[in-house]
Amino acid sequence: MQKTTLLVVLTVICLALLSSFNTARAQESRIRPVTGAFVLLKIYDESGKSDKSVPCMVGEGISITYPFRPREHANPNRPIEIIFIDYQAKIFYKMLTDGSDTVTTRCKFNYISEGKPQQEKIEGWECKAVKVKYRGDSYQIWYTRDLGYNGTPWPELGIPDGLVLRVIRNGRPFAEPTYITQHSDRLEFPASWGKMVSASKYKKARKELPDQSLSRFK
Repeated sequence: MQKTTLLVVLTVICLALLSSFNTARAQESRIRPVTGAFVLLKIYDESGKSDKSVPCMVGEGISITYPFRPREHANPNRPIEIIFIDYQAKIFYKMLTDGSDTVTTRCKFNYISEGKPQQEKIEGWECKAVKVKYRGDSYQIWYTRDLGYNGTPWPELGIPDGLVLRVIRNGRPFAEPTYITQHSDRLEFPASWGKMVSASKYKKARKELPDQSLSRFK
């Protein structure tokens, strides 16, 4: 009887230990390492009003931004624009896609020089600012290296060696962060870039949207 009781007790203890071990493994499997960051930037027009935000996902050597998206009431077939930046190859891609057809242009870049940058904390992150001029406008691009990732929604303004959190245009706010978080999603470049076109053809296609179809580039 004592042997039976002891066996039962040992069995219960073993089952409890096994259950605890499996629970710990299950919890561990749900803990994914941080592999990037997500930034939501509020965009202001020249009057100081804001009616849209731009999301920017960044990861190891890559950033993905959606600066041009149709509104909910717009044509659902209207193409969206996606910007990919390859920081290892120093190439950025601009893509227009409607789900069926895709056109892309690409451009090489070099990091913009800092000169004597200003420093300030934005949302708790140490940031630096570099001044640039683009199409007659003056910009201050504030970026941080604290997160360990690079990213910007506007590569044509210049690409700093860090993550852009604020942009000032002609002394007025142009972009401000409203949300910053880290994520564990793996970011990848698309398997296909669709039809590669020149920067001038891409600019024309973007300007004509949504009146024209991307299928004409086939």
